[in-house]
Amino acid sequence: MADPFSIVASTISIVDVLVRLGRYLKAIHSDAAVIDDNIRDLQNEVESLQGVVTSVRATFESETDDSFSSQSESEDPMSSILTDPFQSPNAMHDDSVVGLWRQINKSLNHCLAGVSTLESVVQTICGEKNHKESSKLDNLRKARRKRSKADSIRQCRDHLTTYQKNLQILLTIINLKYGQASHEASTESFRQLSKELQDVNRSVNSGIDTLHDATPVPGSYEAQLDSATLSAYTDLKASVDSAATAIAAVSSNEYFDTPQPVSSIFTGRKQLLERIRKFFIAPPGISRESHQRRFVIYGIGGAGKTQFSCKFAEEKSFWGVFWIDASTTETIKHTLSNIARLAERDPNENAALYWLSNIKQPWLLLIDNADDHSIPLEKYFPKGNRGHILVTTRNPAHKVHGNVGPGFFDFEKLEVNDANELLVRAAHPVHLRNFNVVQKITKALDFLALAITQAGAAINQGLCTLETYLPFYEKSWRSISQSRRNSDESPINRVYASWEANYTYLEASLTNHRADAIELLKVFAFLHREDIRFETFRRALNNSILERQQQDNSHGGDAETVSRKMTNWIRMLRNFYYLGFSAGSPAPLPRIIRKGQEGGTHNDYETELRYALRELVQTSLISYNESRDSYSMHPLQHRYARERLSVAERGLWAETAAMVLSASILLPPLGTDIVHQDFNRHLLPHLNHIIRCRADLEKTIIENQSSLWRRWIFPASSFTRHRAIMYAKFSVVYAQHGHWDEAAELQSAVKDYTYAMLGPEHSRSRAITVALSNTLWGLGRSEEAANMQEDVWHICIKTFGPQHLETLKAEDTFATSLWQRGRYTQAKSLQEEVLEGFLDRLGPDHEYTLKAKDNLGRTMDKFWKQDDLETAYRLHKQAVSGMEEVLGHDHHDTLWAKENLARVMVDLNVDDLEQAEILIKEVLDKRRATLGKEHPFTLLAMANTAFVQNACGRVKEAEELIRAGLNVANRNLAKDHVGILNGRNILGAILLQQKRYQEAEEILVDTTERQKHMKSHRGDYHPDRLVGLVELAKCYRLQGKIELSIQTCDEAIDGFDRISVEKHPLAQDLEEGRMRLVQYHDAILQGQTVDDDVTQPCSGRYRHWYLFW
Repeated sequence: MADPFSIVASTISIVDVLVRLGRYLKAIHSDAAVIDDNIRDLQNEVESLQGVVTSVRATFESETDDSFSSQSESEDPMSSILTDPFQSPNAMHDDSVVGLWRQINKSLNHCLAGVSTLESVVQTICGEKNHKESSKLDNLRKARRKRSKADSIRQCRDHLTTYQKNLQILLTIINLKYGQASHEASTESFRQLSKELQDVNRSVNSGIDTLHDATPVPGSYEAQLDSATLSAYTDLKASVDSAATAIAAVSSNEYFDTPQPVSSIFTGRKQLLERIRKFFIAPPGISRESHQRRFVIYGIGGAGKTQFSCKFAEEKSFWGVFWIDASTTETIKHTLSNIARLAERDPNENAALYWLSNIKQPWLLLIDNADDHSIPLEKYFPKGNRGHILVTTRNPAHKVHGNVGPGFFDFEKLEVNDANELLVRAAHPVHLRNFNVVQKITKALDFLALAITQAGAAINQGLCTLETYLPFYEKSWRSISQSRRNSDESPINRVYASWEANYTYLEASLTNHRADAIELLKVFAFLHREDIRFETFRRALNNSILERQQQDNSHGGDAETVSRKMTNWIRMLRNFYYLGFSAGSPAPLPRIIRKGQEGGTHNDYETELRYALRELVQTSLISYNESRDSYSMHPLQHRYARERLSVAERGLWAETAAMVLSASILLPPLGTDIVHQDFNRHLLPHLNHIIRCRADLEKTIIENQSSLWRRWIFPASSFTRHRAIMYAKFSVVYAQHGHWDEAAELQSAVKDYTYAMLGPEHSRSRAITVALSNTLWGLGRSEEAANMQEDVWHICIKTFGPQHLETLKAEDTFATSLWQRGRYTQAKSLQEEVLEGFLDRLGPDHEYTLKAKDNLGRTMDKFWKQDDLETAYRLHKQAVSGMEEVLGHDHHDTLWAKENLARVMVDLNVDDLEQAEILIKEVLDKRRATLGKEHPFTLLAMANTAFVQNACGRVKEAEELIRAGLNVANRNLAKDHVGILNGRNILGAILLQQKRYQEAEEILVDTTERQKHMKSHRGDYHPDRLVGLVELAKCYRLQGKIELSIQTCDEAIDGFDRISVEKHPLAQDLEEGRMRLVQYHDAILQGQTVDDDVTQPCSGRYRHWYLFW
């Protein structure tokens, strides 16, 4: 058992060394010759570690004091703790907590050794005169000694960071364990910490591996430093393992997601929390599912509505806690999509609302910032009588949605005592002695929670003292009052003034970190205020390397061939314009990201970014969410950060924010994997917000251009190369997630620019044209899409020749669009040319060749002749075998080939259809696992699986599967989506085999009528509709509705004749079947006996799309 006095003694010793270190570092920092951010960073690390060590001691002494106070007066508390210091009636009795305290004791000892080493290094820099030397010569010597110890300082600083993280993790777990024992801890805190521990563990393992790979000279100073680093990492890993053990199986929430973590200084409103508990949470044994329970938190901005709601969400009564950002319609849809992803549904709002409506366990939905009068909030309440909804709003009209208790709370100011306590906690009690001053400050801030929090941060960070805060604040208040004198939002102006005071202090400080912090804050002002992930900035730094490598790899052939086709003067003029005028000035980026992209170690710049962002967090200008590694701003802070800028500044920083997002996105062929697509999804609210800000700004600028002199001040912005790339990247994000209209608008602008600057034959022009055509397909504008793809193909023929790879790829793309439109004969001719070309240029095993085989096989299947079906089967078999070898079993192209093979096996009516079912089920399982249960491609696999199962006679399974798929598709897709209509045809065939003729007729009549109006897909004569008519004719036949069956056969035969060059096999089968129907009908009318009863089902295996099977 660890000696408790060793914990106290270690903390005292470490703090003593850290205090001395702080004095040394301040002395070095005060000497002008050696001021730099490295020393300041080291100071920050020392101060942070000192705070953690002090907290460790305070927590330990607090818990042991509690333990002593619980003992009888006759018992000697000191003898008890010496016998077993970790025995107490509280959480310390928990074996897992005992283990954590032991780990802390061990870490403190190693920490003491580390800070002592650092003290020795710093003393060497200071020299024999210690920190009192101040001459210029001494400063130069000190600077030289500092440079010689740069590596040592860097490594010691890393050690301090590791020690701090180590102790912080352990202390956080211990505090949460104590909170758990008193039933006050947040389950989500454990969940968030568990995620953080996984990240830390990966980082530690990587660091340990790096050290093991290093080979310093034994006994050298480098070896000693590596040994110390390894010791620090080992301690941290042990702490992670201990913490993981301590929090195992703690959480009572299956799902927990809130707008923001509850602040550690959350104060007040305890009575309101208790009241809302009574409204929402039923006593044991009492059900409250008679109706959905809703409550509204209404009040002015900055009153603490969101924090209150998040605090309430920590109740352990809910199986799941979810939230919606109701700022705009776009953010509502985006956050609902996040809920759908948690549930492994298709990421859209309908799927999320449907899922919530059907959850039997108690759940809580927070609808935050529902301030927009134009948004019908009730539209986003899950249907039914389940669940609890808590709304925060500044819109009084939303009060009507509350249906329990009084229906709403009206939040304005904090109570005086609560306001005073909040300031004390935010500023840290050690700074506060004069409570009269505390009350004057909270009164000046109108008792608003956000303003008080910002004031406390200013005092805590040393921007001012308690006594000097009011003069510090009043200067900003006077400025705000004058600039906003016509505003009637005087309480909100208090928030703005406290924010402005902190901002102005940072702006006036002459350090790189604070200068970077100010720039980043201006970028934040134009991003969406929630979930601004650090990953965005990390990618903005790192993507430039990948893009340069891709550019180097792709440079050459294509451009050179195009260049040879141009006359010299055209080429020279175009290159001059493109490389000169069109590029313009460099893309606007924050200094730190621009420097990181230009060169240096990106890890160093990531660290600098962290320090800059920490400046903003510490002054409460932004908030940090550790579990997501993301930042956010309060709505009032976010709005004011934009409004305080001039129009010209807003233009600059809106463009800068857009360029940061652009830098974080990769264009194909880079960034096409699932990880990048998931990252891109979180960018959607930021893209929407920037575009909205830019639109508002352009409107303002147009208003300011009413005179010539204003036009000179605000010149019209030109479409530059940087903006073209930005638009192209934004369009990728929109298209990936089904925002087709937005993607098409951006891609059209890029296409116009590249055609004008580079010409239609350039690779970039062709690429954006193909991308736009795919987007137009998503919008149902298939005619335009096919025309564009055909144009690209002809450009490639003209530029490269008919057998060039670029030409063959363009031809294959165009052929696929013909197939999608039902123009199989034209598609077949082109696909045969493509396959021959790829075989000649690339050989049989290249992925392009294999994909071409699969495409041609899919087309051959549509001709229905026995020879064509056998050819399709052979091509699909070759494609599957080759793709498994070249691309892997689970690659999306391999899965498409397997799906096509399974379909053709049914059409060919092979003997072993069980193999087709095995294939298609594999595809379905993989799609569910990688794309989600509700992705359109997953739904397609469900339809094809049902198609195969029906052919195998497993009609019940087939019906269950196709109905499940259609339920999802009806929620997520347009009513007349081609996939839904095809699925309904399959359902009709399944019902026919079960002799449920009336149900089948209703579905097939409705579906074929809706398919008739698909003008973009050849309407009346699309093959999907024609085969649906075959099934409808079969349905009429089996019900004895012979005249209707004959009429339907006639319509289908006419359609096949119109789309086929020669007699289609299905049309031929229909004509033969029609003849039997006519003979039967005539015989019945003449009263003759008929041996051929056409109203009976056929024997044998069910055949789709045949009148008689």
